[in-house]
Amino acid sequence: MRRRFFLIANPGAGVAGVPLVEEVMRELASRGATVERTTAASLKIATHAAREAAESGRYEGNPIAFWKFA
Repeated sequence: MRRRFFLIANPGAGVAGVPLVEEVMRELASRGATVERTTAASLKIATHAAREAAESGRYEGNPIAFWKFA
């Protein structure tokens, strides 16, 4: 299993957003993973954060994004 993740959350993603993010983070941690979390209030900011995370080499796999599209 991959062990290092970067998670991007949209704080305006609705009622289920924050609890779902917390649940995913707990589940990954229970399996020995580390998760760095950031929030992004716009798709442009989220895209920039994802690109930086992917290019940094610090994380395994693609960044995880929790986003609600209008």
